[in-house]
Amino acid sequence: MTVDELREIKERKGFTYVQICDYSGVPLGTIIKIFSGETKNPRKSTLNALEKMLTNPLYDSLNKCYYFDEKSKPLPTSYVNNYGEPIVCEPVPAYMESRGKYTVDDYYRLPDGVRKELIDGEFYDMGSPTVTHQEIVYEFCKGVSAFIDVNKGPCKVYMGPIDVQLDKDEQTIVVPDAFILCDQSINLDKKIFGAPDFVLEVLSPSTRMKDLTKKLFKYKAAGVREYWIIDPKKKLLIKHNFMDEDYTPEIMPLVGETGIAIYDDKCKVDLDKIYAVID
Repeated sequence: MTVDELREIKERKGFTYVQICDYSGVPLGTIIKIFSGETKNPRKSTLNALEKMLTNPLYDSLNKCYYFDEKSKPLPTSYVNNYGEPIVCEPVPAYMESRGKYTVDDYYRLPDGVRKELIDGEFYDMGSPTVTHQEIVYEFCKGVSAFIDVNKGPCKVYMGPIDVQLDKDEQTIVVPDAFILCDQSINLDKKIFGAPDFVLEVLSPSTRMKDLTKKLFKYKAAGVREYWIIDPKKKLLIKHNFMDEDYTPEIMPLVGETGIAIYDDKCKVDLDKIYAVID
């Protein structure tokens, strides 16, 4: 496609430069220069990335409002576009209505660089992790890996991003920050096909509510035996031991050491080192 053709699609669908940047992976400055005409001969790979995003039907709803029937039709003032003008809602397109929910195939058709999770047929955004976020995950994995090496156990600890097809169905792919897997038969290299034994999530503004609620219930239902949540903002650890039917969440400050239940608390995690990374 030519730049003029891409520009026409952009205007017709109402995409902003920021939206195109977020979902194409092309730097914002590069996009502005291409569409303004400042860049006379853009790279073919860049144009291909822009075309892939602009023509992907998954993004057609970014600046639109849909309804399934007249009863669910919102008022004209319910939504506004980037200029503050009311958006006129439309009946849901046939391709969306017939399918109902997204699938694993849709997940793997997402453009390169787009970070999302698929949970029960719905897509959820994942913001790019901060350096502190990754350092927390690294400190956790480093300690657990050392324990496994010394004790020569069958389990392995993995640091994300790795796709986990949690329920072995076609409507959920999660990407934990870290996890421990003991049954290597479900490690298909491209993804984990089933539930890990242990999952760690580090809260961030874009994933906070999802990790605390939706993924909590998904992990428990799928057979994850233990789920830890680290809250960097409040400097807390929340432990969920799903192996105990009568458990209550254990909330503790990031101080001292604490054990992992799937190892009968023999594997200790140094919370002071995690606190130091945050502080």
